[in-house]
Amino acid sequence: MKLYYFNPNSYGQEAFVCAESKEKAIEYLLSTKSGVAEIHSEELKKDAELWHKDKIDRMINCKNKYTIDEFEVGQVVFSEIC
Repeated sequence: MKLYYFNPNSYGQEAFVCAESKEKAIEYLLSTKSGVAEIHSEELKKDAELWHKDKIDRMINCKNKYTIDEFEVGQVVFSEIC
């Protein structure tokens, strides 16, 4: 298993996926849902789903400065919240 970091290298949504390979990490990321609550109208729900798919597309295709960083088992990764 490795840790894959879908890194915006700037501002934007990021994702961490633990997977057997980069391809599996992308597959797991593609399987995520937008997380829109059922109380929203169908139109708002559809907009949120399209926005979510667009964000995922940017992550997996390395658009808008995104990179996919790969970390090995046992590797320590430090992060800072500003």
